[in-house]
Amino acid sequence: MTYNPSISNGLPHPDDDGEFYYGVVFRRLLAWIIDTIIIIALSVIATLVLGVLTLGIAVLFTSVLFMVTGFVYRVAFIASKSATLGMAVMGIEFRTIRGHKFELREALIHTGIYTVMVMTFFGQVASILTMLTTRYGRSIPDFVLGSTVINRPLQ
Repeated sequence: MTYNPSISNGLPHPDDDGEFYYGVVFRRLLAWIIDTIIIIALSVIATLVLGVLTLGIAVLFTSVLFMVTGFVYRVAFIASKSATLGMAVMGIEFRTIRGHKFELREALIHTGIYTVMVMTFFGQVASILTMLTTRYGRSIPDFVLGSTVINRPLQ
């Protein structure tokens, strides 16, 4: 399973290159679970360190620290690897509408929309439903960017 976006000029097509999309939605779920565990661990560490440095005041802002930690974690990994650690473990990655890996701009936009979506129950449900019902398995942030998640091609 190889893929060169400069030759194909876009994303692999689900009908012609179905192997790039096989099991991606389930892998996204597992990747999300892995990433959530990592983000919780990083948030606890950040809360403890900042709690000590601020004599406990930072503990009042645990939920804000969780959101900031998650945002920075996602942007940093998606911008550098086009995948979070959980996605890398599951063998999937983001691709732009042209088939290229994400860069900082796409990572910021995708993570910003994702963050807004997970803040509401209806946003989460809508995003999950779009992943389950679209040919490319796109979430709502993916629709906005025209991107998708594919199984990582062989290099």
